Amino acid sequence: MQGQLQKFIRFLREQQCAFLKPLMHHILILKEMVFLLCSIQIKFMQHYVLRLRLELS
Repeated sequence: MQGQLQKFIRFLREQQCAFLKPLMHHILILKEMVFLLCSIQIKFMQHYVLRLRLELS
C-alpha cells in the first residue's frame, strides 16, 4: 500500500511538472505583454501631459 501511494505521488508530481511548464511560459508571456502595455500607456500619458502643458501655457 505504501509503495502504491509513493508511486501515485511521484506520478502526480511528474504530471504537475508537465502541466506547469507551459503554464509558466504563458505567465511569462503575459507578464511581458502587461509590461509592454504599461510602458505604452506611460508614454501616451507623458505625451498627453506635455500637450496639455503646451496648451495651457
